[in-house]
Amino acid sequence: MPRPRAVLAMLVVLAVAACGDDPRPAAPGVRPSSAPATTTSAPAASKAGAPPIAPSIAPSIAPPAPPAPPPAKPQLTPVQFAALTTRDVPGFTRTAQRSGPGNAVTTFEGTTPNAQGYRLLAHVIVEHCTFCAKPDVAAWRANPNLRRTLPSAHLENPALVFEVDGLELAGRTGLAVYKESFVVTTNASGTTRAAAHGIIVWLSDGVHQLVIDVFGRGPARPGSIEEMRASLSRGEMEAAARAVFAAYADVF
Repeated sequence: MPRPRAVLAMLVVLAVAACGDDPRPAAPGVRPSSAPATTTSAPAASKAGAPPIAPSIAPSIAPPAPPAPPPAKPQLTPVQFAALTTRDVPGFTRTAQRSGPGNAVTTFEGTTPNAQGYRLLAHVIVEHCTFCAKPDVAAWRANPNLRRTLPSAHLENPALVFEVDGLELAGRTGLAVYKESFVVTTNASGTTRAAAHGIIVWLSDGVHQLVIDVFGRGPARPGSIEEMRASLSRGEMEAAARAVFAAYADVF
């Protein structure tokens, strides 16, 4: 069953001014004064015979500076990304792993097939977050680009099921995109069947993002939409996504 591509998504300056002497010339018609600064005489008494009231000489005390904001969460280093590819998930086997300066990619396969003979597969990407969108279910549902990750055969399928929902992941809320489509095409060259059945889970903390693409692999391609649906349930896929996320929860 073809694996859909994960939905991937996309940072400020301070200026400091220095002060100095004013180099501008005096205004026309005004002669610079060399006289010393004048002093202010003590104020007169408020009543006859009463001593004058001294002006206030209380020192000017600046308010305390606000506490410095906490340091931003640091990005993972290439060494840390490489270490992520060695993590294991109970009930799964790592079948592929690689890392780069800004990401780690790992593929897991379930060790035990389900009752229909299908094994769960999870393709995981952890990467630096660049312009990551907030996990807003309504906004994601309204985003037409999500559907465009599907091949045209599925986009044109009137029976396509494409649902965006929130998914709880160890106390955090991620986004789950579930798709279900089965298309049979018959032409002069024969009959072809295309299936899209899986779930993509996305989570971001504003510094890093995680994408988990879950789907199934079985002994044979399903011959109908009923066989495809029976091969692997949505609940099984969501459970696999939660199990895989637990291995990376400390990053988020």
